[in-house]
Order: sequence, then C-alpha cells, then structure tokens
Amino acid sequence: MQTGSNGERFGPYSARHTGTCAPVPPAEVEQVMGGVRHLASGDKPYFRGLVDLLQRRRVDGATQVDLCDPGDDDPNFGVLVMRGELVTRTEAVDDGFTELISAHAPLETEVPAEFEGRITRYSLDLPMSGMVDLVRRLRRAGYPVSANHVTPLNPWVKGDGGPENTTVRPAPFTRTSERAVTVAVIDTGIARPDRTAKDRLLDVERIEDGQAVPGNVDELQRPGEDVLGFGAAHGTFVAGVLAQASRRDRGEQYDARIQAYRALDVDGIGSEVTLGAAMIRAVRDGARVVNLSIGSQTLDDVPPVALQVALEIIDDHVSEHGRGDDVAIIAAAGNYGDRRPCWPAAFKRVVSVAALDDRMRPTAFSSRGATVDCSTVGQGIVSTFVTGRENPAVDTRAADEWRTGNEWALWYGTSFAAPQIAGLVAQLCAERPGLAPRDAVTEILRNGTRVPDFGKAVRILPGV
Repeated sequence: MQTGSNGERFGPYSARHTGTCAPVPPAEVEQVMGGVRHLASGDKPYFRGLVDLLQRRRVDGATQVDLCDPGDDDPNFGVLVMRGELVTRTEAVDDGFTELISAHAPLETEVPAEFEGRITRYSLDLPMSGMVDLVRRLRRAGYPVSANHVTPLNPWVKGDGGPENTTVRPAPFTRTSERAVTVAVIDTGIARPDRTAKDRLLDVERIEDGQAVPGNVDELQRPGEDVLGFGAAHGTFVAGVLAQASRRDRGEQYDARIQAYRALDVDGIGSEVTLGAAMIRAVRDGARVVNLSIGSQTLDDVPPVALQVALEIIDDHVSEHGRGDDVAIIAAAGNYGDRRPCWPAAFKRVVSVAALDDRMRPTAFSSRGATVDCSTVGQGIVSTFVTGRENPAVDTRAADEWRTGNEWALWYGTSFAAPQIAGLVAQLCAERPGLAPRDAVTEILRNGTRVPDFGKAVRILPGV
C-alpha cells in the first residue's frame, strides 16, 4: 500500500471534512450511477441528438455551434466549435495568411479587450468540414490557428442524467472567514440567493447585467421557458463544492472568498475566447486561485490559441506586479474517459484534476494520462443547487424537480473534483499567509498517493 509522505494514504485532508455528509441513500446512489454508466458508455447517437437540439435552440441570434462528426471512429468526433470562427495570434497575420483565408469571405470580429490585441478572430463562410480543412492547411503553412472551440458543460460532457435530487445535506458552511483567500470560479455564474440553498453562498457578489462590469448572475433558464437550461446552476454547484472544501475544521466559516464569473450561457456553452477573457479579468481582479470546471478536446489535439495567449497574459501580469508564481489555476481534467488532452487542463501551467469514486478508484468517465496532475472524488458529490425543473432532454430517464427548501443535488464529473483542490489550496494559504498558492499545490501533491494515469490522489470530500 502506498502512502503520502505523512504516512496517511491519500493525504491528511479528509480529516478536515469528517462528517460533512450523511451516507447517501441507496436509491440516490443508483440514480447517480445510472448517469455515470451512461457517461462512460460514449453514447454517440445521444450526443448527436443533443447537439441537434442545441442548434435548434440557438436560432435567436446566439452564435451557432457546429459538431465535428467525421465518423464514430475518428478521434475528432465530438469536438464542438463556434460556427465559422477562426482564432490566430495577431502577430502571425501576414499576406500569406490573408491569402489562404480570402476565399471564405473573412470578417474580422471583435475580441475582448483583455487580450490586449494579441489575438485576432475571424468569421468565415465555411461548413464544419471546410473549417477543419482550412485549419489544417494553415497549420501546415506554419500559422498558429485554431477554430474557436466551445468549452462545454453538462450535458455535453456529462451524459444523460445530470444532477440528481438528494436528501443529504452537508455540514453548514455559511460565511466567508476574515482570512479567506480570493478564488475565482469561472463558469455559468452564480444563482440569485432566492433560487439557491438558504444561507449558503450569500457572500458571493451578484452582478446584474447592465452594470459597469460584466454580469455574473446565472439566469438558469432561457426566456419563455419553464425548465432549467442544459447547463443551469453548474457554477452554483461548483461554488458550493469549493466552499465545502475550504471549510474550517468543524466550523461554519470557509476560507475561499469566491468571485463568480460567467463565461458560459444557461445551456453550458461558451467559447475559448470568452473563457480566456474571463481568466485574465479574474487574475487582474486579484484572484489568487482560479477554478475552471470547464474544458474541451480540440481538433487534432492542438492547444487552443485563445487559452494559450490568456495564460501568457496572466503570467505577464503576475510578473509585472511582483506576485511571481502566486496564482494557481486549477481545471477539470475532462469527462472523455480517454488519454487525449482536454484544454485548458492539459496546459503545463494548469493543474489538471481527474475524478475518482468514493473508494479512491479511477472512474470510467474521467480523462486520464500524462496531462493529469492529481485526482480526488468526483462521483456523487453533494452541493448547492437551485429551484426549478430539469429539462427532460438532459435527463431522459427521470427529469428531477427542486422545490424551495430542497436546493441540493448529487452530481458527478471532473467539474466537481477540481474545486475541491482549489478550495483546499485556499484553505492552506489562509492558514499560512506566507504560503503561495502554487506552493500549496506542490504540498498537496506531495501528500497524495500516485494512481496510474490519475496523478497524485488525495481525499477531500466524500462521494459514492
């Protein structure tokens, strides 16, 4: 049996969270496992049907998405991109580049100011197959380009099932401690207090649209609909996991000052450009830890340009302000069940977190391999949810409904492993103010147990 450096298997951290949840009832466990089994099955017809439904839902002016579907056996199957959008480094745009894209009615489109002019985005008149061919042709010519990849959430990377109703309640976590460390949660935003669990996450600032800074409220459902969006409340659930993981021993205070950023819509859809801009903004706003329960595989496994540039800008910023390595970026490893890289987790600058079951065994759905740094329980996690009725397209087996007073859910995915690491980093830094976040990550990894293809495993919160 392997042990952490302190002699405790899977690190000393679960002791900090003893008693956070009562045992999950068997019927609820089976609901979770039904979704887990479907996710691990790689049901391509289900995925194609969902994307078709998504496209039909996005006829109201929202940027359309396209599915890369060259066949079931092609490794690029399932990659989602914003229709016709191409991203490159601005410094790479020359006459040769312009000539290669000129036949496709290129229109240069606006890029968020956070990128400081370092990337250029084009809208092209191209079907998905044509976009793949053009991107490959430009890369062969030496140009750093990518399609503007979608960074998707449930159900695109969590399968048929979604969150499940639960009678289980975690131990109280009601307010941020005075010593708390600022953690950015970049996701679907945060639900309004009247839609989520009572007395939870009240310290998270809600910013409505139309203010001087971008809004961060998760609207939860599309206008005119009476069911939750496909990705609704994902960010609220992640924030609750993070708060629990940073909770003081047997106390109600937690050591993460959570700042929510909305980079995805209620259907769980956003682009690498939008995500990258939010990452830069979060660090400039003072975040010391950034949680990204978001990710996607890419065409031919090439790193997405916008996210690569965003990380460069972040490192330039922390160096200019004398903070050195003092920003830890934590990301979900992905729910693809294979060894292909999932971005942004696959960047060396980012800590990639995979998912285990409650017995600390690898889950079948989790991405794995050389890009994974660590892992923790990501199956059957209990956290804050919202009132509302689940869209039947998300859970074809049995769509759930959450009523006032029951805004809690069980969920699964690497999305809910990553915030445990982020919360633990915040707690360690809050306890020892001189500890840099990336040094805290190093300490956590040192105390973990190596699991093949899953990095260093540490136990924090319980699951099923």
